[in-house]
Amino acid sequence: MLNPIELPATPDARFDFELTASALVPTAPQLISVPTQNSTLLSWPQSAALLRLYTTTNLTAPAAWSLVDVTPVIANGQCTVQMPLTTNKTQFFRLQTP
Repeated sequence: MLNPIELPATPDARFDFELTASALVPTAPQLISVPTQNSTLLSWPQSAALLRLYTTTNLTAPAAWSLVDVTPVIANGQCTVQMPLTTNKTQFFRLQTP
């Protein structure tokens, strides 16, 4: 039987932890757009899954990019999002870091 480790009962005990991580994110992943009957299917490589999808309706500076609040489906090495068609609006999409 193992004896439990006893820690000193003192209010001065402190821990100093640090978590460091790094990720390799592709610099120019290909965003593919495939129109369907009622939506647009967007997909990009799973290797760029850390990037987030943003959209705007106007590319004139300064363009106001908004985060697309949809979780991509990851399957077969691809991230996929299905976007409903908007009436009378042109939509532009891009991938960027959050």
